[in-house]
Amino acid sequence: MIMRKPGFVCTQSLIYKEIDIGVYMKPGQILKFWICKDITVGERNAIMFKIAFDLLKKWWKKMYDFPGVVGQFFGIRWFNIPFLNYCSERTRSKIAVLFPKIKDHPTPEDNDSLFKSSPRMEVIGYWVGV
Repeated sequence: MIMRKPGFVCTQSLIYKEIDIGVYMKPGQILKFWICKDITVGERNAIMFKIAFDLLKKWWKKMYDFPGVVGQFFGIRWFNIPFLNYCSERTRSKIAVLFPKIKDHPTPEDNDSLFKSSPRMEVIGYWVGV
């Protein structure tokens, strides 16, 4: 999930779309918010362009890659439908603007570890729905 404007996130559900973050701010949900402390205008523009490009794709090119999740579960990262993505894989192209050496087919844990290890990134808050 990436927030490109206040209150809205671009996220991979059944299809990649932009939705009100309130959808996720429900009881039982936990969200962690990261910020890149030294993002440049060029990096931000590149990320925004990639998001807009993905959002403009035809619906069948924004579908969720369910086989890819099965591949992740069994540790077979290459097992997926070409040109489709699951959630953390969809954000990879955007994160790669900041971290070009990000691995292919990352898990949410991979992204979290990458951010934790970078002095560029900082946790700015959590949402804990109770």
